[in-house]
Amino acid sequence: MPNEIDLLVIARSDCDPEPPPFRVVFERLHRVVRKPSHWCGPHVHSHVEIMLPINGKYRALINRNPVEVPCGGAVLVAPGDRHEDLCDKPVGFFSLSIRLEPGPEPSRSRPLLDPGASVAMRAIDRAPEIHAIAQRLFEDGPARDACAARVQDSLSAELLWRLLARLPRTALAADLLPRVERDDFAAAFAAACARHLRGRPSAEILARELGIAQRTLTARCRSHLGASPLRLFRQRQMSYAKSLLAGGLGVTEAADHLGFANPFHFSAVFRRVHGRPPSRAGIGMEVAGPGMAATGR
Repeated sequence: MPNEIDLLVIARSDCDPEPPPFRVVFERLHRVVRKPSHWCGPHVHSHVEIMLPINGKYRALINRNPVEVPCGGAVLVAPGDRHEDLCDKPVGFFSLSIRLEPGPEPSRSRPLLDPGASVAMRAIDRAPEIHAIAQRLFEDGPARDACAARVQDSLSAELLWRLLARLPRTALAADLLPRVERDDFAAAFAAACARHLRGRPSAEILARELGIAQRTLTARCRSHLGASPLRLFRQRQMSYAKSLLAGGLGVTEAADHLGFANPFHFSAVFRRVHGRPPSRAGIGMEVAGPGMAATGR
């Protein structure tokens, strides 16, 4: 009876971001439930505040512009914003305050948004993944162990980055935009590569999937990721091959799974990328691969 294998690989994303331009520090989390209404007069924020309605609609003025966010949504109030709560009906919401370091001064966080970004550009109607993080922050609140503050900072950072990823790119501060655009391209390119790991796509095919010209693809790969499109594809494919071998596949099986005509060609490419033959890949090498991939034989 032939050997059967069902291998699921979950590894670090192929999108390798630059170090973040700021440190996210958890300040406080409020859960507010108000009946029959909620009002808070005008005030200016020194740090970031994220409003997450959990019951009813959240209404406010941000820089004198009205905003309405439904239950399950989110809105970002940036440092320096003039903010006023105007909820004329029963409402419940999380209010997360976070500090971004370094800021222009110790008592104020750095800018996040473009000064010309409208209020509508900083709000989203549905954000279940962001609400789930806020709920975990709330549930972990009583913790006072040695790692509690680090966990709070990490969860706050995840929540903020997930929110920023949902906002229009033109809403972001000018110094953030190049970093985000690079990460967007890296993630899109990695996804396109992942769809072709069992073959060898041309640069033309990858460019078509990304909706850009082949010349643009080559220029962005070199400027953002440091190599040509096909070289980057082979690196990703051979990282995936490494995970297959470490997971129990033989060289011939891995070569066949990845669409190579024979194991000799596969071995040559693997050695060129990793500096060692694939027969040694399953011993003492880390598992790497696309964000998620499954095989079955």
